[in-house]
Amino acid sequence: MTSVLSDDRRSLSAPERVALMQRARRFRDRFSSWTCVLTDEASLAALSSTGTPLTSLIGMEEGRDSVDATREVFEARDLNKHGTIRDAALNGEVSPRHAAAITKGLDNLPAELSREQKSRAEQAFIRRAPKNTPKQLTELAPEVLAEVAPELAAAVGDGDAVLEGDVGGLARSATSGGVTTVMDRCGSRALFPTWRRHRCSRWCRRTPNRIGAQSATV
Repeated sequence: MTSVLSDDRRSLSAPERVALMQRARRFRDRFSSWTCVLTDEASLAALSSTGTPLTSLIGMEEGRDSVDATREVFEARDLNKHGTIRDAALNGEVSPRHAAAITKGLDNLPAELSREQKSRAEQAFIRRAPKNTPKQLTELAPEVLAEVAPELAAAVGDGDAVLEGDVGGLARSATSGGVTTVMDRCGSRALFPTWRRHRCSRWCRRTPNRIGAQSATV
């Protein structure tokens, strides 16, 4: 910090200015990650000590609108959800936004993954973080799944084929125990991992008149 704030930086060369900027931005990301961790840890303490939810407290004390305050609280929760991802953010390996995106990507993986597979998935997301935006990182869940659990990835692929090819006859879907059952109007059923059910739901919402489908979650 001393080198960043010092007047001596007026004598820096162009490459040195770029290097200093990069150091400052890495420092900002690590400090922001610590802020996220502390924010998440204070989520319950704020209500018990002040009687005010954390989002409202941040909004009132820092002059932020409710949308920004809510986004920051949720981002803090996502960053602090998985220890490995939190530590990577605190160590400067990933930015706070990338850490939150990795959590969303992990949440898109099947619940059937073993502890070892989940750990490998965390590392796979961390390795991909430097070359992808947070949005891109979240969307890499299928690629990560194929790396850590190819047998589950194959099952997901089969489910996608059912959804892509036969969704026009969809009448009902129901979810139980991590598996979604899709039933067409003729009574035929197909099973696929729950984490892909959102693709069918989005497709149905885009073309409601064509499908006339209803979804039920149990």
